Amino acid sequence: MSDHLADRAAHYRVHFLGRDGTPFATDEYRAASDDDAVLRARLRAEANGFELWREDRLIHREDKPDASGQRGAFSSASRARR
Repeated sequence: MSDHLADRAAHYRVHFLGRDGTPFATDEYRAASDDDAVLRARLRAEANGFELWREDRLIHREDKPDASGQRGAFSSASRARR
């Protein structure tokens, strides 16, 4: 990440969720946008769900995929666009 991008990037915290929906691990990183941060969390979450936070605001939550592979999701970004 260039120095200029790092200056503009926001700090995110992702909580990886266990099978029971409770957090079992946390990671922190910087990303250029909420969408970039969601994609990064999704790649790391693999088969489990996650919650993505920016400061004290829940940005996105995805639950463990069901049998069809669909994830239940909440996203403050998609809600704001409605």
